[in-house]
Amino acid sequence: MIMKKLPVLISLLVAVSITLAATALAAGNDPLNSSDKSFVQSAYEDGLAEIHFAGLGIEKTANPELKAFAEKLEAEHGKTIGELRTLAQSKNVSVPSSVGFADKSKEMILDAKSGGSFDKSFIDTIVKDHQKAIDSFEKEASDAKDPDVKAYATKTLTALKARLATAQELQQKLGK
Repeated sequence: MIMKKLPVLISLLVAVSITLAATALAAGNDPLNSSDKSFVQSAYEDGLAEIHFAGLGIEKTANPELKAFAEKLEAEHGKTIGELRTLAQSKNVSVPSSVGFADKSKEMILDAKSGGSFDKSFIDTIVKDHQKAIDSFEKEASDAKDPDVKAYATKTLTALKARLATAQELQQKLGK
């Protein structure tokens, strides 16, 4: 009797082993803890917002220094979120395809302004957003569990600080 059930038991054992192996592999596809995953998603969304803001700066300002800064901002954020998208894909983390409600609201408010009012609001937004980003990236550079996320945060932090310094210089020139 047992010999007749042996093929069924072996088949069942093989099926359970395959299911357990597949489950283990699926779990390994998302190696980021919730904090690292949240950082990647937030940093990506914030980068998208900066690209949108930079696009407005390019389009709306008549100030040549501010326009050049906005162009650089757009290019640099495009590069860094491209790197972040690649990192996210390698870790099976989905990233947002558009900016969130708060950033969309800021964008609409900026878009409604013109002239000196736009310039001041634009640079104030960039300074504030970069200060917030630097805090987030410093925390992640220090606390990230995933070595790739930690390396990205550390590397990008240098560029964020440089952009903040330039933005603050422009803010001073525009009369904070």
